[in-house]
Amino acid sequence: CLFFALSKNKMTVSGGDSYQGNNGINNLLNDGKFLIILVVNFLTMGSQVVIMLFGAIFLIQAKQCSLGEAGAALSVFSIFMVIGRVVCSRLSMRMKHASIVLVLLWFQAVILLLIWQGSGWFALVVLATSGFTFSGTYPTLLALTSMLFPTREGTALGLLSTMGGLGSIVLCWLTGYVAGLTNIGIGFIVTILACSSALILFQFKYSALCRRETRED
Repeated sequence: CLFFALSKNKMTVSGGDSYQGNNGINNLLNDGKFLIILVVNFLTMGSQVVIMLFGAIFLIQAKQCSLGEAGAALSVFSIFMVIGRVVCSRLSMRMKHASIVLVLLWFQAVILLLIWQGSGWFALVVLATSGFTFSGTYPTLLALTSMLFPTREGTALGLLSTMGGLGSIVLCWLTGYVAGLTNIGIGFIVTILACSSALILFQFKYSALCRRETRED
């Protein structure tokens, strides 16, 4: 709510897709740009929830941090999520939404690699501050979707929210499954691959999304 209150492109409730039914869903799913946004949201939201649920276990088992240190890191992670959303809401007044998402995806991929490769205290600090990069992705994708698909806004945002939830379920299960077969350090690679895949997909369609956003602005 805070992101959209401060964003220059306020989301408005549109009734344009109220009676489109399955046709509206099919049209959206046949749009390559929307599919990219949908998959990126699936991967990034899932990764965010994995960090929140498995972050403490990763720090304790893979980086030999204490329970208190790991708990403090996740608390700071939540604080940085709030800061990140405020900052992204202000950036949306000066930058394209697609550009904000791309920058956040690059930061996520790099930060996750640093967490995975870093030593105890370094990994702890980087994980704590990573809340900043994860926090802005979802609301910015919502704002971008609202702008690109104004006549099918309700359907588009509903699909986006659903895919975010599914991403959380699938990536949490997959991370836990891989970690159970090996260890939490290897399980963490699932999140790295998810965010890297999201970055590659979004980078592939970035120019087209920027052109579309410019036309709709």
